[in-house]
Amino acid sequence: MLGGGMLGQLLIGVWCEANKMSGGEETANYVQFDAQRYLTQLFSDITIFQDIPTYVKLFAPFPDNSLTMLDFGGGPNVFPLIMAAEKVTRYIHSDYAKNNRDEVERWKEADSRAFSWKENITRCLKAEGKRGTDEEVASREARMRKVLEAVIPCDVAVDNVVADSYVGPYDIVTCSYCLECVCTSAEAISEAIGRVSKLVKPGGYFILTVSSILDPPESPFLCEETPAIAGFKYRSFWCAPVQSYVDTFETNGYTVVDKVVRPYPHPTLNMDDIYAVIIGKKAN
Repeated sequence: MLGGGMLGQLLIGVWCEANKMSGGEETANYVQFDAQRYLTQLFSDITIFQDIPTYVKLFAPFPDNSLTMLDFGGGPNVFPLIMAAEKVTRYIHSDYAKNNRDEVERWKEADSRAFSWKENITRCLKAEGKRGTDEEVASREARMRKVLEAVIPCDVAVDNVVADSYVGPYDIVTCSYCLECVCTSAEAISEAIGRVSKLVKPGGYFILTVSSILDPPESPFLCEETPAIAGFKYRSFWCAPVQSYVDTFETNGYTVVDKVVRPYPHPTLNMDDIYAVIIGKKAN
C-alpha cells in the first residue's frame, strides 16, 4: 500500500482516462491509455466499482421514456447507460480522451472489437428483479444503443465543459471516478462541480461517484506515481473526504437526497479506500 490508499492511486488511471487536464504532458499521455485493457482489468465485474442498488433505487420512481441524461467523464464505461436505458429518451456520453470515446463508439456500432457488456447487463437486470435471460440482455443492449445519441468530448478545466449544442440542461448528470483524479484542492473540486452543475436542470439530479477517504489527512495527499493501469502510470490524486463533496454539493444549491459509502470489495487488488455515491437534487 502507498500513502493515501491503493485504490485512490489506482483510480488516477481508472478515471484520469477521461479526464480533464487541458494541455501538457497529461494530455499527451491520454493517447496511450488502453481502454479495453482497462475495462478488462477493472470492469469485468461491474459490481466492484459501481453501486447497482443505488441506481435501481434512483431510477425506480421515474416512468419509462421520461428523462434526459448525460454522463460526464465516463471514460470507456457505459454502466450508467445500462441502468438508465429504459428511463431515458436521450443519453449523451462524454469523455476527454478520444481513445475512450472511440471505444464507446465501437460498442454502439456493435463492433466485435469492443468490450462486451453482456455479463454486466445481466447483473444489472437481476438487480432490477428481472431474470437476466439472453433475450432480456439483448433487448436492454439494443435499447442502450438506441438512446445513446452522441459520444462527445468534455473538459472540466474550462468554463464550457461540453460543446454548446450539448449543454442541456439534463434531468440527470452522472460523474464517476473523475473529479478526484484531476482536482488537486478543495477549491478545484468546488469549481469543477460548479461547472458540471450547469448541465443539470433545476429540480434535476447530479450523481457523483468518487474514490474517497473517511477521514481527512493532515495535508492534501498527492501521489506522484501510481501502479500501472491500462498500460501506463498516472499521478496527481486529491484525497478529499466524503463530507467535502457533500458540503460542495450544498454550496452549489443541491440537497443531498442519498449518500452511500462503502469499501471496495475487489478480490485481487489490495485496496483499503472507500467509494461514495452522492446524489444531489438541484434547487428549482
